[in-house]
Amino acid sequence: MTVNYVVRVHPGAQAIFLAFNIDRTVDGDCFLDELCWWRGLDVAVVLEALRQAPGVAGEGLTKREMANV
Repeated sequence: MTVNYVVRVHPGAQAIFLAFNIDRTVDGDCFLDELCWWRGLDVAVVLEALRQAPGVAGEGLTKREMANV
């Protein structure tokens, strides 16, 4: 799933992305796993932050959504 998709479905995710220096205007069309790889980020850490983020669809990303990254 792309950065734009995550933010569109879970608007609170934008703050998490900014914490990892992921800018939706530049990186929005990138798939999250590829973007993390390019930037040297651990995708598991980013996903865990999204999953636990308050205001990201209640509980954040579901396991099913995380599997589709």
